[in-house]
Order: sequence, then structure tokens, then C-alpha cells
Amino acid sequence: MFLIISAVIILLFTFYDSAQYFAVFEWTEGRRGSIFELFEGFGKNFKYAIVLFLIRILMVLLLCIFIPFLRSYGGIFLIPAFVLSWFAI
Repeated sequence: MFLIISAVIILLFTFYDSAQYFAVFEWTEGRRGSIFELFEGFGKNFKYAIVLFLIRILMVLLLCIFIPFLRSYGGIFLIPAFVLSWFAI
């Protein structure tokens, strides 16, 4: 249940984040100045938001599951754990 709630929160944050990118871009270009750019950004950046969501889910899985799993074995498995840790950073 915790993973499902976390995934939904990450999804909502990603959609808000992508809409905010669009709104800030419009504001810096001096084209508009209202809050409606957020709502317009939801539609325009939908496919990029999905890709960003998948990347964020991959990072959460990497940090919460894969790296501790590899570190628990020790020995030669510490090398990929170390490399994945630096990838996450």
C-alpha cells in the first residue's frame, strides 16, 4: 500500500512539475502573466511528464530496493552497489 501511495504522490508531483516548467518558460519569455499557464502546461507536457515519472520511479526503486539488496550480499556485489549509488547521486 505504501508503494502505491508513493507512486501516486510522485505522479502528481511530476505532472505539477512539468506544468510549472511550462508556466515559468512562458513567464520568462514575457508572453503571458496568468496562472492559466499551469493548466495549459498539463496538456502540452504530458508525454514528457510520463517519461520523467518513469525516471523518478526507477530512482526510487534503485535507492530503496536494488542498492540495499546488493549491499546485503557484500563482497563482489559491493562494486555494482557503489556504481549505482553514484548513478543515483
